[in-house]
Amino acid sequence: MAKAPNLLTSGLGIPRLNAQVNAPGHSTSQSMDRKAHRLSHPTTMLVLMGPKEAPLEAASACSGYMVREPTLVMPGICWWTLQLVLATMHMVLMAGNTCFLLCLTLQAQLVRLCCTSPFHYGFHFPFHYFFSLLVLFSVLHPAIATTRKLAALVQEQPLLLNYHNGPLLKGNVTVNLIWYGKFTPTQRSIIVDFLNSLNWLKAPSPSVSSWWETTGRYRGGPCTVVLGNQVLDENYSLGKSLKTPQLVALASKAGYGENSANFVFTSADVAIEGFCMSRCGTHGSGKGKTGKFAYAWVGNSLSQCPGQCAWPFHQPIYGPQTPPLVSPNGDVGIDGMIINLATVLAGTVTNPFSNGYFQGSAEAPLEAVSACTGIFGKGAYSGYPGEVLVDKITGAGYNAFGMNGRKYLLPAMWDPQTHCKTLV
Repeated sequence: MAKAPNLLTSGLGIPRLNAQVNAPGHSTSQSMDRKAHRLSHPTTMLVLMGPKEAPLEAASACSGYMVREPTLVMPGICWWTLQLVLATMHMVLMAGNTCFLLCLTLQAQLVRLCCTSPFHYGFHFPFHYFFSLLVLFSVLHPAIATTRKLAALVQEQPLLLNYHNGPLLKGNVTVNLIWYGKFTPTQRSIIVDFLNSLNWLKAPSPSVSSWWETTGRYRGGPCTVVLGNQVLDENYSLGKSLKTPQLVALASKAGYGENSANFVFTSADVAIEGFCMSRCGTHGSGKGKTGKFAYAWVGNSLSQCPGQCAWPFHQPIYGPQTPPLVSPNGDVGIDGMIINLATVLAGTVTNPFSNGYFQGSAEAPLEAVSACTGIFGKGAYSGYPGEVLVDKITGAGYNAFGMNGRKYLLPAMWDPQTHCKTLV
């Protein structure tokens, strides 16, 4: 039962009515208050609180209490306050964020406190019914009771790689390799087997070739990778600290050819400008005797930044420190290179001269694979690569089969028909 203000005691927030002398002509807008006025002070002596021009009296001190339960009433501005509450409730139902329920309850309490006169509209609504309605909405609406629908709050922009009318590398594309620094024969074979697996159709599913088939859905049709020249530079002819112009110079050592691309691989002890800071690999174009040629570079990050350029085979530098995957070829640095090689290779054939397929600026574009960074399997999110296959013997994580019994972990690629596409 609602408790009326105490007329005998005083304290913080408790009304105290005092005996005062009323001047003739005192008036109130409440007929009920007039009756109580006559009963409590039929003469000039009366019991009241506050200034005598606007006093709280026997009934007006209990304004808003009409039933045994607290009642929500709506005079004047309080009608609009309730409208605000109902609008907020609608936002809660749309957004699906249960944290707003507390805010609604507090707003309802404010409505109860501010609504003091039941005679403006003659509308009464028990407060406990209103609160029960809020709870009922939170239970029945699945968006609130189960999951948050953040898309209702922030609509994600669709991922779209636009074609900028430039030439692409299609048909038979020759890939020449430059090995700069120390690579073991096993390390080189892992990378060469990956390149040869791109068009090898005999591998079981999911395969490297099925991943590469996505490039055929871009303008111009499929792309067949043909392994070309290989150049070994184990003596570090340009030193162990290289800048971008030196990478272009190294790439030119493999020669120039129409519809070809030269790839430079640097060993773990070679520092490259921007390596581990803003890039793990890159691709671009240079000028040769016969015109432009496409090139790419990928470095071995094992001794410099495996947490950045060999994730998820190494714990990341920042973010959730989830256990890393076991590398499928037993070499964290090389398996990390495969991921970055796949990224720049797809970018090279679909955007070789900065006017092919990309989103954003040509200087820092999102391309076929970089647009889907960090996604390797179903359910991937920041710090989690997604659901991938696990080798029963070694425990290695992978999502693609290649030639010679190889297994690789390949990133998602943007498919013009289905957007970011994973193999598993």
